[in-house]
Amino acid sequence: MGDVSLWSAKGAFTTVCFAVSTFPWNEGFGGMVTVGSKILPPCWSYENVVGTSGPVSSATTRSYYGPNTGTHFIYTYYGTTTWVFMPNMQLTAGTSYDFSFYMMNKVVTSPVNFLMDVAYGSNNTSAGMTNVLATGIVCNNSTYSLFK
Repeated sequence: MGDVSLWSAKGAFTTVCFAVSTFPWNEGFGGMVTVGSKILPPCWSYENVVGTSGPVSSATTRSYYGPNTGTHFIYTYYGTTTWVFMPNMQLTAGTSYDFSFYMMNKVVTSPVNFLMDVAYGSNNTSAGMTNVLATGIVCNNSTYSLFK
């Protein structure tokens, strides 16, 4: 059989996602090679609670949307409730951490306001997000705003 074992196989796999432990940490989405419906960076995930569209990654700029900086961004559609989960973070008890993000409402007339919750928890499911940092963050702007 030459240099190939009968017990070998060819296949694709994804490596394990390790918790982020170096801070500050930033995700600008610019490193994404492929974009589209339900395509997120490695180690990110999502859950649709209402609706089926899921998040979308994009490199397209139009009048009402585009990246804040760089070349890529992610968004969800109105009329859906979608949780987007970032990679797990390895945090140290007793240490203070800052969390911030930029957000804009793609089309400010439909709906008038976009609401966002920020939470963390024991697993990447909506039910697992038991520690709420902020709820009902209103985004009624047509340009990016920094939320801290």
